[in-house]
Amino acid sequence: MKAKEESAYVKLARETIENYVKQGKIITPPLGLPEEKEM
Repeated sequence: MKAKEESAYVKLARETIENYVKQGKIITPPLGLPEEKEM
């Protein structure tokens, strides 16, 4: 899956980890995340 096709939750997870590793801070989740889909 390409970065521009990633789900909102994958993007949030990636950004959270990157931010924590680079800056040592936990980000605030954005409002309006879509409903989770069952697999």
